[in-house]
Amino acid sequence: MLKLIIVACALGVASAMPDPYVLYGQTAEQGQFPFAGWLGFCSASILDSRTVLTAGHCVCRTRPTSVLFGAVQGNRPESGSKRYSLDTSRQVINPKYTQCNTVGKDDIAIVKTTADIEFTDLIKPIVLHEAATSVGQSVTIAGYGQDENRRSGVLKYATSTVESCRRFIGAVCQSMSPNSPYYGDSGGPLFITVSGQPRQVGVVSGGDFSNNQAIYGNVYDNLSFLKANFE
Repeated sequence: MLKLIIVACALGVASAMPDPYVLYGQTAEQGQFPFAGWLGFCSASILDSRTVLTAGHCVCRTRPTSVLFGAVQGNRPESGSKRYSLDTSRQVINPKYTQCNTVGKDDIAIVKTTADIEFTDLIKPIVLHEAATSVGQSVTIAGYGQDENRRSGVLKYATSTVESCRRFIGAVCQSMSPNSPYYGDSGGPLFITVSGQPRQVGVVSGGDFSNNQAIYGNVYDNLSFLKANFE
């Protein structure tokens, strides 16, 4: 099985993860996760032709100006990938996320592209799952960032299972071992597969180190915010 670990980005037992950073994950094939995006310091996912989902702590202090889709190698984008400019005036943080760089179920934000995203076999939106996750459910995390060899901007993924949150009630949680996002993957999608199709259930938020759990913003709990900010 894959082994990924979350490391704190600040002192304390719980921390948001500002940079996508996956260790010991499998490298994706181009087009395997066509909804995955790379902001340069956080990951993201496509919801529709203008709407991109990421973590609140990814935009609360630094506003990203572009997003790359369709690439595995974020620093050397392959043919078929495309970068889009972001409208910095239309970056909306979930109003329930009130303290920057904190972890929790509401760590979610929407950013908008300045032009319509062209959908191809390599670039497609993901559907939001409109039901709560359940303990033991199989989930996949995908994101860009530094790996165990200090290489950054490579799309990697890992699988795990949902477990009951011990501290951050209402979030989506998984154990940090054996599989977990590492020091980031911030804003990246956590998703399940339903009838062969990916459905997003979470957004990488951070880690609860005292309880050995990875914490994700809860898509289902924030559907009203998300749907209100679609195209």
